[in-house]
Amino acid sequence: MSDTYRFKSVDGTYCYPGTSVLRNKLGITDGEQLSNIESSIATIQIVDLKLHPLSGSFDSNHLCAIHRRIFSSIYEWAGCFRTVDIAIVYPFCHHEYIGSSLHSLFTELHREDCLRSISNRDEMAGRLAYYMGELNVIHPFREGNGRTQRIFFEYLANNAGWSLSFDGVTKEQMANASQAAFFQEYGPLRLVILRSLERRRR
Repeated sequence: MSDTYRFKSVDGTYCYPGTSVLRNKLGITDGEQLSNIESSIATIQIVDLKLHPLSGSFDSNHLCAIHRRIFSSIYEWAGCFRTVDIAIVYPFCHHEYIGSSLHSLFTELHREDCLRSISNRDEMAGRLAYYMGELNVIHPFREGNGRTQRIFFEYLANNAGWSLSFDGVTKEQMANASQAAFFQEYGPLRLVILRSLERRRR
């Protein structure tokens, strides 16, 4: 599992009573064990998603399908928006506004033709950083947002004629860049993306 989330109250919706361990299909109640097994399973699914891309329209359904593919063998709620409010350093989007917020963001993305008209590498990195930063603020899922987002944006870049891979980006680099983007400072995230972005040969 990724960073530890904070809640306004005990998260009895997703966690076993009196714990911070997510309810899971495997019946694991030890947090460290679940973290290790989840990481292993998710890594296998992510590799498969890179080898066999999941087609979609770069919208909420596409995002949910990616999340479902990665986590459906672990969590019943894989591919579904969270129903609790969460925070790491700062609070993410209120859960009741997730659907409408995603609709607005993806509508904006499609107005830009999913970035297919961009031929400049710096500009492409900047627009990807903007959308990635905004999607991270929404944080639609209870767990697995970062891993889902990275696959989604690798697909988006590929669809627009670019090659993007976050495999060489450390967790610390991504966390620092994402925190800056939370305050609409997209520069650090743009640099992270720029180092991982190349024009795909036609």
